[in-house]
Amino acid sequence: MNFRLGATRFVVLVGNVAIKFPRLRPLRPFVRLLEILRKKEGVRDNLEKYDKSIVIATLQYLFSGVVTNYWEHRFYKENSNISILVPTYYSFFGLLNVQKRGKPIDDSSRSKWETVQAKLADKGLLPHDLFEEKNCCTIDGKIQLFDYGDAWARKLLVCRKIKQLERQFVL
Repeated sequence: MNFRLGATRFVVLVGNVAIKFPRLRPLRPFVRLLEILRKKEGVRDNLEKYDKSIVIATLQYLFSGVVTNYWEHRFYKENSNISILVPTYYSFFGLLNVQKRGKPIDDSSRSKWETVQAKLADKGLLPHDLFEEKNCCTIDGKIQLFDYGDAWARKLLVCRKIKQLERQFVL
């Protein structure tokens, strides 16, 4: 059994599955608020990155791990035809997600992964950390994404340009 820690979730790797739990960080909003005020950024502008409604945006920020789990599962159910997604088998109301477990990008798959990175960059699709090595793995001879729960990632993944590149993810 192994553990991994992400920005909004922690992951337990057991056998051939990855179980994702939301990180509960009750002080996170207050620390972030102080950072925003120190940088003289607008609180409303920062919250609107999550939603136009301040109430919904605040809740999404506070429970971002739960929201990410929920959307990751829902997105996979609605888009399982996107072959580069690691399957999300199950979600319990966003409190835990169960995904197929892949192998980390290693020396044997890194050159192909770098080729995919270059092709994505050529199409202008790399302003996001979605395709960073830490969010990818290999399953059955193919590079796949296991972290696709945030809104920007979902928009990018349904983009026609990505569909044109899917075959490039095969090792």
